[in-house]
Amino acid sequence: MASGNYGIYIDAPGMSVEDPAQSDLVENCSLIAAMASCAWLKKGNWFKYVTVDDPLRESYQFTFYDYQKSIPQFSTSPAIQLSNGIPLYARSTTIGESWPGIVEKAYYISRDYLRGLWDDPANLDSAYQPDIVYYNPEERNPTANPKTVLFHLLGVEPKYYDSLPADVFLELEKICTGVIPYKKIKFPAVAWTKTDAPAPITNKHTYSILGLAGTKTPGGAWLTKYIVLRDPKNVAADPGFGANEVLASKWLMFDFTQKDGIFALKADLFPTYFQGYAYVPV
Repeated sequence: MASGNYGIYIDAPGMSVEDPAQSDLVENCSLIAAMASCAWLKKGNWFKYVTVDDPLRESYQFTFYDYQKSIPQFSTSPAIQLSNGIPLYARSTTIGESWPGIVEKAYYISRDYLRGLWDDPANLDSAYQPDIVYYNPEERNPTANPKTVLFHLLGVEPKYYDSLPADVFLELEKICTGVIPYKKIKFPAVAWTKTDAPAPITNKHTYSILGLAGTKTPGGAWLTKYIVLRDPKNVAADPGFGANEVLASKWLMFDFTQKDGIFALKADLFPTYFQGYAYVPV
């Protein structure tokens, strides 16, 4: 697709072009977690314009959203901004596929538009490169609030819990499809950890919600309940939970014995670490 080898970051086994991973140079876990969730479900107007099966396209069309000001649709080149030869943007974990980086580049161009750095889409050419470094400090992070980034990507008001419901597993089950042990989330969804979340999880951090896993008795009562999560900022390791705290098996195409940022946490432990979650019913 786009030129450049993005293998300078560690690849996670089993990931595909539909599952973007974050480089450490973009300090926006909420954006990447939301992008990964949208990609997991193929949701978002921007998603259909960035595919692996059109390697000759020279530019891609994007539409993002903002609460305060209309952002025009624009096109951007697949060329990814470099710093000393190193890609500044996310990339697929498949070598040579870089569409997540194109989306990230376009997203920050839309933020530049809101800053007034360009006032007419006709003035924007494929060489335009947003100032990614400007957005890394938290006070300038346009998506420090995970609910906001879901709106930026999808243009639909998220449903959210700023504090968790009494039975978070039951509430998440309402927005999942499939049967145990393979219940996949139906809508783009993210969860964020507490500012004082204890080890081994990362505090003040955003994760994608992929679905639910568990087992039931023949009578339908729950025996085990897990919430399946992904940290797209870290595709080479999982949080260091104990063996009795996470699931170690296969779920859909994922193998929880792999260290790839994807894990299934016991549902009753979820409130220990997580502050809230949000999803967009699209």
